[in-house]
Amino acid sequence: EFLRVLALCHTVVTDVDEETNEITYQSQSPDETALVETSRINGFTFLRRKADEITIREAGMDVTYGLLAILEFSSMRRRMSVIVRTPEGRIKLLTKGADLVMFERLVDNPADRRVREDTTKYLKN
Repeated sequence: EFLRVLALCHTVVTDVDEETNEITYQSQSPDETALVETSRINGFTFLRRKADEITIREAGMDVTYGLLAILEFSSMRRRMSVIVRTPEGRIKLLTKGADLVMFERLVDNPADRRVREDTTKYLKN
């Protein structure tokens, strides 16, 4: 699910070479481009965005998500979000952002406390 979020939650645009069909990504943020490239390297390729949909390739299959809203990154929010409709019809809010901002919004669930602690240790190292 993490790599799917990276492939869907961004404002990157694609440029497709007509001769080779090779996709290159362009963005105002080099970090955002790097995250989309990372998702591609790991099997979730961002293919294109239209006004109301995003298409990615997952496990070799093109999958289109309805794009319902984009909440762009701002220095105040320190995160960005997209609201999508999955191919199964579920509506999901996908968010990525600064570590501290995201941790503040996590539900304090005792079952997940160890995962949060392990993640915090990993981020500090």
